[in-house]
Amino acid sequence: MSEQTFDEIWQTADDRHPRSPLLILRADCGKVTSWIYEEFGVVVARADRRSSLPPTGDAVHVVLRSCPAFLALWLAFARLSACFVPVGPGFGGTRDIESQVRRSKVAVDARLPIRLPRTWSHESGAAAVLSLMTAHNALSATGRLAAGESVEVTAARSRAGQATVRIAREFGAGRVLAVVRSMGDETPLRDLGAEAIVETGSLGFAETVLAATDGSGC
Repeated sequence: MSEQTFDEIWQTADDRHPRSPLLILRADCGKVTSWIYEEFGVVVARADRRSSLPPTGDAVHVVLRSCPAFLALWLAFARLSACFVPVGPGFGGTRDIESQVRRSKVAVDARLPIRLPRTWSHESGAAAVLSLMTAHNALSATGRLAAGESVEVTAARSRAGQATVRIAREFGAGRVLAVVRSMGDETPLRDLGAEAIVETGSLGFAETVLAATDGSGC
């Protein structure tokens, strides 16, 4: 009989005992949370989709305390036959983490890195990407923007506001309204895709929005 891989053992147990308890977690506050095999399979599938999965056979160094996410990532990477190297408070402490970091290299999808201008610091680059992520999530996951729908972006001159104006245009928004505290140079926002600039303190705020949306207000 050939030896089974960790993934094969998990799949066999999941198939045979879908309604049986798999994991029981007691938090520091005393709250107890449990998962059956079937439920945790959904968590593993979610980890599959959200993780930047490595090529088959690569080593994966994970710095994470023992928790459900740890187990979900372990199972997700096991499906790729990746070498899983757990590092954290329960696996040697700080010295072990530092050692693993020195031996590791960053591996990401070639489509994901963003080239920063030479004059930018890493902190500026991280802040810029955070604004893009915030805007993208607001429009897609939360707002569920559909092509042709109008978008009203408040605080449009902020980093997140500017990112939202641009991404809304890329998503195919019908009209993009940029809301600002006071009127000024409209060119940057219009270049990003705003069709109308609206001042929040103006008496004609509602009228401007109605005019820009052909009387629908949306």
